Amino acid sequence: MMPRAATPITAAVVFLAMARVAAAALPLVANGTDDICLPTADPCVIDRPTTIVAPGDFDFGLRSVQIVPGGSIETTWATLRCGEFIVNADDKDVAIRLPDTALDQAYLTVT
Repeated sequence: MMPRAATPITAAVVFLAMARVAAAALPLVANGTDDICLPTADPCVIDRPTTIVAPGDFDFGLRSVQIVPGGSIETTWATLRCGEFIVNADDKDVAIRLPDTALDQAYLTVT
């Protein structure tokens, strides 16, 4: 029996699934909380490298913010307000990056 050729619909579904996986691995630049997760997400899960644009003032309300393996926050100056701040990282991950700046200062405040 001969294998069937992929239909255009099957090929489109496979392409969209692969594009979604690739997009999930891309770094994210966040100007506000909605750039990181939906307003209803609790916890708000950070699962990819995320740069918070300085000066960032991110108020998640009472929602939890959770960094999971593969996720990270990088900023030079930001404040995060949230109910609970959870970091799940293994020995290979760096969950919070505060790069050198011209003033050799970087700040991340979590309240």
